[in-house]
This record gives sequence, structure tokens and C-alpha cells, in this order.
Amino acid sequence: MTIDSLNGEIARLNDELTCASEAHQAVVSENQRLKEALASAEGAFIKAGNSEMAERLRAQASGERPKPANFKLPSSRKVA
Repeated sequence: MTIDSLNGEIARLNDELTCASEAHQAVVSENQRLKEALASAEGAFIKAGNSEMAERLRAQASGERPKPANFKLPSSRKVA
């Protein structure tokens, strides 16, 4: 490989890194905007007296799934 080809490859990689960095920053900004919107919606539900919907929203935002009624751990089930 020649120095010129290496310089060209370095320039190409720098361009890719710049694009990736800009894309990452855009995702971080959008993520922050969505977190703020969710917090605002949660606050609106609480102000409206709907704590159940606020809790659902909080669980959805955190990725937690609510346990269904009569939930039993797998250890309490019969093992074949």
C-alpha cells in the first residue's frame, strides 16, 4: 500500500466516523425529546387524577411489563 492510498482510506474513515457521530447525536437528541414528552404526559395523567394511566406510561417507558392478575412464578408450576 502506498501512502496516498492510506491517506485516502484515512480520509474515507474520518468521513464515516463524522457521519456516525452526527447520527448518534441526532439519536441522543431525539431520545431526550421523547423522554421529556413522556414525562410531560405522565404529569398530565397525574394532574388529571389518572394514576393508573400514569403508571402504565411509566412502565411502558421503562420497558417493564405489568404482571397479569393471578401471576404465578414458573417454580410454582408442575414440571413434566
